[in-house]
Amino acid sequence: MTSTKRWILPVAWLFSMASFGTCFSDCTSPLGMTSRAIKDHQITASSTFSDFTKPQEGRLRNQRIPGQFSTFAGWCADDNDASPYLQIDFQQETVVRELATQGLEEPSGNWVTEYALNYSCDGATWTAYKDEGDDKQKVFKANTDDSTIVKVHLKLPVIARMIRFRPLKKRNHGMACMRVEMYGCKSNPDKQFSDCSVAVGVENGQIANAQMTSSSHSQSHFPYYGRLNNKNKVVDGNVSWGAWCTNEVRNKQYLQVDLGNTRSISGVAIQGYAKGGWVTKFMLQYSLNLKEWNLYKDFNSSKNMVFDGSWDAETIIKHDLNVNVQTRYVRFIPTAWKTSGNICMRVEVYQCIYYKGCPRLPTTIQPTGTITSSLSNTGISPTGEPTLQSTQDKNNNVRNSNSLGSIIQVEFLAFCFCFLCCYFIR
Repeated sequence: MTSTKRWILPVAWLFSMASFGTCFSDCTSPLGMTSRAIKDHQITASSTFSDFTKPQEGRLRNQRIPGQFSTFAGWCADDNDASPYLQIDFQQETVVRELATQGLEEPSGNWVTEYALNYSCDGATWTAYKDEGDDKQKVFKANTDDSTIVKVHLKLPVIARMIRFRPLKKRNHGMACMRVEMYGCKSNPDKQFSDCSVAVGVENGQIANAQMTSSSHSQSHFPYYGRLNNKNKVVDGNVSWGAWCTNEVRNKQYLQVDLGNTRSISGVAIQGYAKGGWVTKFMLQYSLNLKEWNLYKDFNSSKNMVFDGSWDAETIIKHDLNVNVQTRYVRFIPTAWKTSGNICMRVEVYQCIYYKGCPRLPTTIQPTGTITSSLSNTGISPTGEPTLQSTQDKNNNVRNSNSLGSIIQVEFLAFCFCFLCCYFIR
């Protein structure tokens, strides 16, 4: 029976993952400006300075061929354009994770210093990119010279068909010129895009001090000091220590993080402490209500999982969970340590965030950006809004009635799952 369980558990896990989101583990590939996979007709602009600076020339690393005078190898907006933009049409829903920009190499002295980003699913309704929790449009720092590539990571991925780079400031006495690239991947219209490497905010303070508790703490090494990369510091004459430490060196100690609500936990990280040693082995415990606790189990053996910890005071040790956990409370339980006096650690927790893509409507988008049926009054936000996978989505198997392909895929996986179960049990 042990052999049977080893087969059934992985198959069951794969089946469960198929019903939820799609986690794009490698969604940072160039999307085609540099390689010219994005064709000239997919690149347009609000204006152009001259025939030498057309929109299709605004490709990252584009260079003018010596002796050729038909292009300056970059896009430049007209000087009289008060709201310039460079637009790229991917011609299908696409996930954008990173942006890169350059100035115009020749003639020198022409580049954009700040820009904004807009995106659209239909070419008619455009949304300004904003950071999570910010009401103002995000302003990106761009270039300070002609050729250096400046790359930015989008904290919230954009999921859209079209994007616009909107120059806001340019070099004094220069023109608004750009060469650009985007990094990401093609979206799967039948599944949600998910990012499973998002920190919950222990390190950056989004998790408040009151949300971090412990079994005990030594002197002033409070639980909320156990934040990844925290350092010893003096503030207004008061010492703020750089880690959480226990007051006893024994088992059954723990550092607890209250996430504030139920989240899909995908990984954890720990760090040691120069003044107090480090944890070499630890376990994870989780709970939805502080009453019923579960130890995280090894995926293959169903035994309680013991994670490898630190081997020095500063190296960050990160573990991705084989199976995500839906929980609100997480406990780090040291089981082995190297210490000169106390058990000390610094931690972070990682989660999966699920994002909405473009509305699933039976519309036909024309190459020019016009749309044959209106998206108004749908009550659906175009793209890029983070959502947590709801319990209802999983338990009640809520499906999009327009995603027939998704339904067929899940039903087929269910059939395979049942077939394999029957085969191995037999």
